[in-house]
Amino acid sequence: MKCWHCNTELRWVGDHDVDELSSNRYIILSCLECPECKSWVEVYYPNHEHEDYKEHDDDTDQNNT
Repeated sequence: MKCWHCNTELRWVGDHDVDELSSNRYIILSCLECPECKSWVEVYYPNHEHEDYKEHDDDTDQNNT
């Protein structure tokens, strides 16, 4: 993944479990840093079992059949 600001390849810093901190909406937080400009990027991976996503997943399934 490239840095939004300077287009340098981002460096992975670590992953964290965040399900309890995010009311179970997200399960993993991945942290990345740009070695050039020191920008910080956080990527949240959604919990597809959470009620906020089940409706969206159901709509997607209907469109693919």
